[in-house]
Amino acid sequence: MNRKTMCLIPAAICILASTAQALPINMAIDFRDNAWNAADYQATWTIGDITALAQPGGSLLYQDSTDGLGIRGGEPDEIDRLESLEIVFNTPYVLRDVAITDLFASNDGNQIRGEEGYVHLYGGNDTFLQSFTFFGNDSDQANGEQLFDFGQSFIVSKAVFSARNLSNNEFSVAGFANAAPVPEPATMLLFGTGLAGLAGLARRRKKA
Repeated sequence: MNRKTMCLIPAAICILASTAQALPINMAIDFRDNAWNAADYQATWTIGDITALAQPGGSLLYQDSTDGLGIRGGEPDEIDRLESLEIVFNTPYVLRDVAITDLFASNDGNQIRGEEGYVHLYGGNDTFLQSFTFFGNDSDQANGEQLFDFGQSFIVSKAVFSARNLSNNEFSVAGFANAAPVPEPATMLLFGTGLAGLAGLARRRKKA
């Protein structure tokens, strides 16, 4: 099932496009990877330039190779109401989407569109960029796997995940299918210098 990303209030709240499907095998950032196993039962865990942090204070991370990251609390392996998962990028990353697991259509009488979660994106100095809402639906895979597209790319320093403050709203974060660190200015300068050098060489060859 495909949906278009729809912003209800520009630069404030967007409903994410979703694809109910098995998640990509090779994701740019995959919290289901064995490298993240040691994050289980930790309040915070860092691998490379990415840090996962359980909130509120005193909470612990959950990790497994099927679902990815969650919070140990009301629902022991998922992000439940009053809990949040912060993913901090110690160097800025370009993000295009997010991969969610354990997100289902709900039988709760308060639910219309299935389990509901949120992701809030922040740039440098914790500058707010955009909030997105996502829902489970009847087309969910067996593991509630969905890939949500932001509709555009964002340069992000932090992504914060939370669930709607009602029962039967829980999910886990598998990772990001399309993500890459922002090149450092020095790298971009060298890249630009290299392109300029190639252009100059081409001009000299034409004159010859």
